Amino acid sequence: MNLQGQLFHSAGDWVADMYQKTANPRVYLARNAIQPETGERLFWHKGHSLKSAIVEANNWQIFEEDDCYGSANGFVWDKGTSRTVSAVNQLTCFYVDFDYYKIPKYQHLSAIDFASLVMQENSWLPEPTCVVDSGSGLWMYWQFKRPPRITKKNDHKWMPTWQEAESFLVDSLKPYGADSACKDAARVVRMPETINSKTGRTTHAWHLADRYEFNHLTKIIRGQKKVVAAKLAEQRKFKSKKKSNTVHSAMGHIRNPYTLHWGRMWDYRKLAELRGGLLHEHRRMILWFYAVSAAWYNNDEKSLRADVDQFCKSFIGNPDDY
Repeated sequence: MNLQGQLFHSAGDWVADMYQKTANPRVYLARNAIQPETGERLFWHKGHSLKSAIVEANNWQIFEEDDCYGSANGFVWDKGTSRTVSAVNQLTCFYVDFDYYKIPKYQHLSAIDFASLVMQENSWLPEPTCVVDSGSGLWMYWQFKRPPRITKKNDHKWMPTWQEAESFLVDSLKPYGADSACKDAARVVRMPETINSKTGRTTHAWHLADRYEFNHLTKIIRGQKKVVAAKLAEQRKFKSKKKSNTVHSAMGHIRNPYTLHWGRMWDYRKLAELRGGLLHEHRRMILWFYAVSAAWYNNDEKSLRADVDQFCKSFIGNPDDY
């Protein structure tokens, strides 16, 4: 894999490329910045318009700021919303964060050589649209030609399909150091042309391949999922009589646990709307049920708490009590 000659020269260019063909997304930029008063680092994020995010990213590069991050997907502008999975309304790509520096047999490899090795040993993987040398590890992105937009009419379709594919993609690449925590749609990713404080190195990004149709990528990933399942069945010398937990409805939509739980999350919002905007009965039970479903889309406690907290503030009566 040749990564030379297609380097992004600015952080702003990378942000603009990531959100190409999106429609007025809310873009989050984040930092894990040292506080002058205490010397400790504090993580914070702020929502921007795409134009503002490009300017701010370039400023961080100019002033050689460290530990800078940006969201990979677009968020809604609704009042009171924040960087949570349920606030994502535009999907731009699939991604994998490789912490390969933690694996002894890969530690000596450069980001370029490691990316080449992953592609050579996983022939089913399409060439990534973009890769980022994060200063200690590597990010791969497979970007979409037409970023799917999540609306109330199609909310049952895009996010569950994306999450099923993203989860399998990350899980299948764990032997190469893929970070299992980095597979939720609200994730922020390390920004190119800024500094990784742990190594003191500047991060870089390369554009490698064209964008892909969303359905084309999901078809490839599902195909590999079937191959893996068949190999496991053969290894165990046991053919299961159970039906797959992923089926197609008469309308052609994918039905799986992600579909079920995403639908439940939206059902609780709809229930609140039908009752005047806020829920005043069985509030603890509803919060618990919402959390169970949201856990399918949030891969660490912090992001899950943020998602449930956002739902509580927006749809539960007297939220301070809960």
